[in-house]
Amino acid sequence: MPHPTGIVIGAGVTIGARCVVYQQVTIGAARRGDWNRGLYPTISDDVICFAGARIIGALQVGARVQVGANAVVLRDVPADHLAVGVPAQVKPRDPANDGRRAQSPSGLGRENSTTARA
Repeated sequence: MPHPTGIVIGAGVTIGARCVVYQQVTIGAARRGDWNRGLYPTISDDVICFAGARIIGALQVGARVQVGANAVVLRDVPADHLAVGVPAQVKPRDPANDGRRAQSPSGLGRENSTTARA
């Protein structure tokens, strides 16, 4: 957890290996009393939950999923997909483009000249 401020994870949530959870993320049951019935999300391996994301209810988030900032996930997300928006829309993820911008040689995160012109 790179920025653990304000993260809420319900007692019955299962989170896989190598997951990253940023600040203000909530992962838990949908309604009061769901904890009695074990209705919590299951997060698979290598999932990234960006800042402010909400994953609510008895659902499955597949491996290598990226949950966008402030997305509200209310249904299953298959492996290798993106979940973005409110409520979250599920979109296929291109494994060749992991969403990172090309960096300058100095590594400061600026786009290099070839990507800036494209």
